[in-house]
Amino acid sequence: MALYLDKIKKAPIQVKASFLFFAGLAIQKVSTALSLMLFTRLMQSDQYGHYSIFNSWLSIWRIFITLCLSAGIYMQGLVKFEDDRKKFESSIQGLSFFLCTIWLFIYVVFRKYINLFFGFSTFQMIMAFGIIWSSATFDFWSASERVEYRCKRILVLSLIVALVKPLICYFGIVYSSDKVTGWILGIAVTDLIFFSWSFISVMSKGGVFFDKSYWIYAVTFSIPLIPHYLSQTVLNSADRIMIGRMVGDSEAGIYNLSYSIAMMLTMISKAIVSMLNPWIYKKIKAKRVNDIENVGYLSLCGMAMVNLLLIALAPEIVSIIAPPDYYEAVWIVPPIAISSFFMFSYDLFSEFAFYYNKTIRIMFASIIGAVLNIILNLIFIRIWGYFAAAYTTLLCFMIYAIIHYLLMNKISKQYIQEKPVYDWRKLIIISAMFMALGFGYMYSYGNMAARLGISMLLIVILGLGRKKLMSLIRSTMNE
Repeated sequence: MALYLDKIKKAPIQVKASFLFFAGLAIQKVSTALSLMLFTRLMQSDQYGHYSIFNSWLSIWRIFITLCLSAGIYMQGLVKFEDDRKKFESSIQGLSFFLCTIWLFIYVVFRKYINLFFGFSTFQMIMAFGIIWSSATFDFWSASERVEYRCKRILVLSLIVALVKPLICYFGIVYSSDKVTGWILGIAVTDLIFFSWSFISVMSKGGVFFDKSYWIYAVTFSIPLIPHYLSQTVLNSADRIMIGRMVGDSEAGIYNLSYSIAMMLTMISKAIVSMLNPWIYKKIKAKRVNDIENVGYLSLCGMAMVNLLLIALAPEIVSIIAPPDYYEAVWIVPPIAISSFFMFSYDLFSEFAFYYNKTIRIMFASIIGAVLNIILNLIFIRIWGYFAAAYTTLLCFMIYAIIHYLLMNKISKQYIQEKPVYDWRKLIIISAMFMALGFGYMYSYGNMAARLGISMLLIVILGLGRKKLMSLIRSTMNE
């Protein structure tokens, strides 16, 4: 153990930051898993489904209320306006607070109609505004920390929140007559307590709430990207909302549980992407995209292996996390876990479009995936029930990844080289083998010995490829 800690201490700052970022995400996912184990036993499936629908709408409201200012525009601005960073940070946070206040005022005026349309109470909606604003302040602060490779404080705060939030939510659920409202209140209280301080800190250091040039810059940059952010959110959330409307809250709760389990390992893909992004950009800038190919294949294989382990153990995970009422969720985990593989491949392919500012193409690709998802859900949920949503999500993410692969090749051909960055035949082989094994696991859920045998084989393969993987990781950090 001491040997590994010593290696981490001597590693480049980017590696340390990536490790700490991964640790922070892992803590959040573990906290989520433990919360699911507890709360699914305290709530009926329809109550949990109602909360999951609220959470899905929350991700959509966040886009319109905050314009996703803490995403691309903020990270870009921290680098672009480095000499005036404190002023930029405080003015953008001021804009975020202003937007939240304006939307809250609009809600209060029209709350009767808004509550009727969404199906939530006034108290729940006001708590939603508190969650959206406070989580945005955390995202701003987290982005600033990552730019400076100061991920240690993110890790510490993530650990504290991971310990405290489930406890506060537990008391909210147990001592509230409306368990859904109690859960929402627990989240809002925790986020406001632990995240709002960053707003005060940034405003005191920057000293500027309103800066016309920065506000115009942020708004004009972010508004055209709303369709992109909205489409991505629809791809991730529309199925639960539509299941709640078309089938019922109970089914939405079961689906959300399986989705949450399948998405637990996204922390790994996020950590890999956060590490690879700067390296890929350097390769694109130097027009040495051939160096990306092998790293991309290995990353895809690694994500496939990890998701296969999750799929293999899905029955045990579901039985541990949730009571028997939720067991149907086990059949939804495999297609959603396979979807996360294609989500990761999109991240690898889309870097070219982001580097060359092809935001319109990104937007259209996202819209195609989202619209197709809604249409397919409307058709197939009625025919085959809520299970169909998992497979429409998988199909849409596959199409989404293919579109971005084609865009990547077109952009590379225009700016860099004729030869495609990745060989499409190798990508198909990796993807087909992964899907065959994933669905093979699903159909062998009644045979524990077969599942454990395949899992052990995959672990051995991972162990054998560990040195090559670490070599490639070191090469990305040393260039």
